[in-house]
Amino acid sequence: MILFNCKKASHICDKAQYAEAKPWEKRMMKLHHLMCKLCREHAIRNTRLTHLVKQANLTFFPTEKKKALKKMVNEQLSKNP
Repeated sequence: MILFNCKKASHICDKAQYAEAKPWEKRMMKLHHLMCKLCREHAIRNTRLTHLVKQANLTFFPTEKKKALKKMVNEQLSKNP
């Protein structure tokens, strides 16, 4: 049986946090976690981080404001070459 390397396992772990991992990927990741302490700890930290971000109820900078700010910065940069 071929198992994931650590880089692949962490990528699958990230996908699993957002429900993007396939069932067979999750099983292989869990097998990898049984053997790899570092990846197991990464999964724990990743789960905590995801939970904290959800709890924080973050809001994002609106797209229109981003465009206006970018335009203003570009105008300022073009005035002062």
